[in-house]
Parts: sequence; C-alpha cells; structure tokens
Amino acid sequence: MIGKKKFKEFVYEYDDTRYKGKYGFIEIENPAYEYDYTQEKYLIRKPTPQERKEIMLNYIIENSGKRISINYLSTTFAVSDRTIQKILKELKEENLIKVIPTFKKDGTQRFNIYKYIGKTRIKTGKELTIDLLYNPDNPYGFRDFDWEDHKFPYDGEWYSNDELEELKIKNERKHKEFLKEKQNYKIKNEILSFNCS
Repeated sequence: MIGKKKFKEFVYEYDDTRYKGKYGFIEIENPAYEYDYTQEKYLIRKPTPQERKEIMLNYIIENSGKRISINYLSTTFAVSDRTIQKILKELKEENLIKVIPTFKKDGTQRFNIYKYIGKTRIKTGKELTIDLLYNPDNPYGFRDFDWEDHKFPYDGEWYSNDELEELKIKNERKHKEFLKEKQNYKIKNEILSFNCS
C-alpha cells in the first residue's frame, strides 16, 4: 500500500497537536523548537482546496497504477475521507484519473487502484507534492498560521469586531493576489512547455 511510511511519520508520532486531523490544518514539527523553546512546537499550515486537489493529482501521477489508501490521504491532508472521495470523484469526472476497484479472494474490497489518464505532463520539478506541503521551510509558500498574528485586542468584554473585519478583508486581498500570481506563473509555464513541444 502506498503511503504507509509517511502516514506513521507525520501523524502518529505526535499526540499533543492542537488540530490533528481537523479542518485541513496540517501540523508540522518545528525544527527551531529543538534549539529555542520560545518557538511554537508545531508549524500550522493549510493548503487551499485547489492546492490540495493539485497535490493529490500529482501524488496519483507519481503512483499511477498502484493501490492508494483514502485514509492515508485524509490523514495527510487533515480532512475527512468524504472530502478526499469528493476530490477523487472530481478528478475522475475531469477524465484525469481512472479508478479500478480491487477485491480479495473472499470478495471483500481492497484499496482501489488509481491510474492517471490525462494529458502527458512535462515534469518541471516545481509540482506541488506532499513533501513540499510538509517541508518546514515552506519553499512553495503555502498558507502558514502564526497564531500570535491572529490574536485581537481584548477590551475587557469582547474582541473588536472592526479589527476582525479589517484583518479578514486584508487577508482575503493578500491571498487573492497570491493566487493570481500563482495562476500567471502556471500559465507562463504551460505556454513555455507548449512552445517547446
């Protein structure tokens, strides 16, 4: 079965995480914590739904024709099995993957085999992968959450709604700009790879 090693490495080693397996928040052990205990023990990261889908597709391309555990993917992305099934269904409907059910001798179902059937892709080395998602240095620039940055002034009764709204708008603008840049970069790469072929 694909992914068993990473499943143990990233999930079951750490039991004191805050969001383990919830809401799409990925928790990564912070290497700086080993030397500086004032640092957060875990880095919190959350890919967008589109990033999650792209990582899954690249994972399937990398492991095309092999059995893949939905539970491994849901644990890796800290989402439910249902969310993973929904993404797999979308990829199948977009004619990017083929799902081949497999069965044991006694008739019970095993993990499905997933095969990439989309257009041939030129590997650039910049594809989104699970390893990139879990890289503490975050070279791709996934959304990181520094919880100190998400605290709001407390006036003794409640948190200021104005500041909450202002920060929400600011973060949405920032993220839209980032996604636009990423899309432009992707389009340039597609044009380059098209011109090369």
